[in-house]
Amino acid sequence: MYLDDLTIYEKIEMLKGAKSKETLGIDRLNIKPLIMADGSNGLRYEYEGVNPLDGVASAAPSTCFPSGVNLANTFNKDLMYEMGKLMGLEALNFGVSLLLAPSVNIKKNPRGGRNFEYFSEDPILTGVMSGNLIKGIEEYSHATIKHFCCNSNENNRYIGNSIVDEKALREIYLKGFELAFEIGNPKALMTSYNMVNSEFTSENEHLFDILRNEFKYDGLVMTDWGGINDRAKALKCGLDLAMPGCQLHSDNVLIDAYNKGLITDLEINDSVRRIVGLKRVEKKPYDFNLSKDTAYKLASESMVLLKNEDNILPLNKNEKYLIIGDLFEHIRYQATGSALINTFYLNDIKSNFKDINYEYVKGYDLEDEKINLKLEEECLNKAKDYKNVILFLGLDDYIEMEGHDRDNLSLPINQLSLINKLVDLDLNINVCLSTGCVVELPFLDKIKSLLYLGLPGEMIGKSLYDILFGNISPSGRLSETWINNKDIIYNDEITKPNTIYKESIFVGYRYYNYFKDKVVFPFGYGLEYGKVSYNDLKIELDNDNVLINLKLKNESNYDLNHSILVYSNLEKSNAIRPDYELKGFIKVYINKNEEKDVKILIPLKYLYIYENKWVLEDGNYNFKIGDNILSIYIKGEKIEKNEKAFNLYSNINNIDKISNEAYLDYAGQNKLYKAKFPYNMNTKIMDYKSLNGIIFKKIIKHVFYKKYKKSCKIKDYNLRTSKKKSDIFIYRLIDSNSLRSLYESSSGTMSYNMAKGILRIVNYRIFSGIYYLIKKEKKKSIKK
Repeated sequence: MYLDDLTIYEKIEMLKGAKSKETLGIDRLNIKPLIMADGSNGLRYEYEGVNPLDGVASAAPSTCFPSGVNLANTFNKDLMYEMGKLMGLEALNFGVSLLLAPSVNIKKNPRGGRNFEYFSEDPILTGVMSGNLIKGIEEYSHATIKHFCCNSNENNRYIGNSIVDEKALREIYLKGFELAFEIGNPKALMTSYNMVNSEFTSENEHLFDILRNEFKYDGLVMTDWGGINDRAKALKCGLDLAMPGCQLHSDNVLIDAYNKGLITDLEINDSVRRIVGLKRVEKKPYDFNLSKDTAYKLASESMVLLKNEDNILPLNKNEKYLIIGDLFEHIRYQATGSALINTFYLNDIKSNFKDINYEYVKGYDLEDEKINLKLEEECLNKAKDYKNVILFLGLDDYIEMEGHDRDNLSLPINQLSLINKLVDLDLNINVCLSTGCVVELPFLDKIKSLLYLGLPGEMIGKSLYDILFGNISPSGRLSETWINNKDIIYNDEITKPNTIYKESIFVGYRYYNYFKDKVVFPFGYGLEYGKVSYNDLKIELDNDNVLINLKLKNESNYDLNHSILVYSNLEKSNAIRPDYELKGFIKVYINKNEEKDVKILIPLKYLYIYENKWVLEDGNYNFKIGDNILSIYIKGEKIEKNEKAFNLYSNINNIDKISNEAYLDYAGQNKLYKAKFPYNMNTKIMDYKSLNGIIFKKIIKHVFYKKYKKSCKIKDYNLRTSKKKSDIFIYRLIDSNSLRSLYESSSGTMSYNMAKGILRIVNYRIFSGIYYLIKKEKKKSIKK
């Protein structure tokens, strides 16, 4: 047994990374390193010896699949499984045993900086889609579900404190993880940076109790990069691997705890077992061209037709068009951050428009948000000669990026200026929108059509062309509610270190379904070129499932990929519940004028709610499919009213008026993060107010800003944009960093003593600070 052959020193060293994306190997026991790679929408495998912060240049080419928002928009779990298998095969190509994907956090606020990477505001959709993706990956490699949990913003991502009540935690924020475990069985899980109820997730006893004892999860649990706080406490909870590691201090903390009897051999052995027990894959060459077809299907099924006035789409190939927008040439098909893929193949838009009679004008500059009157004038002059316009709008990689949250939901000012002038002309304006998230659309009633592209991956060109010109029908549905900035509930919470989940379970459409006037486009919305009808609907109980049968009829001359969404509610309940909630969905391919029998199974487990325990409440349940409602009695338990919950949430109109104090009392929480002097390792660097602290943060910000400005001067467009994205990403991360997260994520570049020295200096302990800056930490000895 290898555990008996490992020394205690070797075991402790194995509990952290040996390299940025690699665990420790033990040659004498033939224990190979565990090789990892980033990538929520594809594989980001970094070449040996390169700087992982150097943008796409540091990564091997691979398939760029659509981002998480697009994947959820497909509502196609079979395609998720197919994509997962391909990601697993691409992992084999590089010998990657652990793929750091997928990201399954719930979208609490539409301004969230990482929303493009997450699936949805709904836990059932999130869990089913991610679970099937994981199931595919696990056929060849291993998946890492992340970020566990309540990772709701980026502005405070390293020290943020998510205060959440137990009902919301269970029904909304953990449910997607739970379903993904059941469906896909991922062999690894990554904790989030933030605290949940004032305890870091990497050492949160309550979360680990749910994970290990209720979910029965025995897979590897690892931190996000730099996401460890108290290494010994984390191990005690069940955290196996601290990444990236490469720090002697991590070993010394565990050795100290071991010497004091705070951690045991059994706990260490359990973690080593889970790390070593993961399958190390052998390299197997893969032809990346084999992924193109699935990437195309995903892109095609993820684009959402939001408006089609007078059925102007599909467009006529025989007409002539003015195409406007820098995004036509410099297409945005993925987002920036740790998931950035070095694309093996890019099917661009221009190459697919060769048979279209069009003229192109830039209209605005994607790299400069200032209004450019010269570009606008050129555009408006050209527009006088055209009736039909295809206008490309969207966000750039500096507005929408991992590491910071958006200031608002607005498009860039230069794009808004341009479209405001175009809509005054007598034109048929068809907008193609490239964003990974919700944006405001003040021009919506003045355009003819709106096709939401999202971030659809490398096959953006062909999929867009085929939808615009009618080769296929659009079939995407929105996986989140589209609203305006002023209607975001608790909008200011995203800027604060304490994110207080006062809306509880009323997240996304669970809240906005009560306020239709605030909704621009509802969850699940999406137009098609054809028309379907639902007939002969029947409902019954089938063992532990609700079974719904129906006949789906395609009443058009288009072949369709049609999503059927099933919502449910309970007629009379003693619990606080939203109105209809999504409980099931299926995507059906149906030929033109065809009729098909469809069966939809909804596990009874999806109907359980959390009232101090999981319970299926007794009563008549309604199931809504389109305009049809089916009812069925389901025998369950009677429950008592929670008076505190009803006091806060029985009047939906008052939810946005709930005070912090009232919610904290309901959630049973009283601790909040607050920066205090003297500062500690977890104080946000931007919260330093001491003179020395101000000087330090100015220096560190200047260093990274200077690096960014240097990248802006690169002449080659592709290299310049790649480096700019990478450098601005790192520069912005400084705002949310603490000294602890800085040294833990540095892969050894910054030692613990260096961080300790800086901390003492910003706390005016200058001489002892200098002492620690030059002092080298020595490895401690096991005393047992």
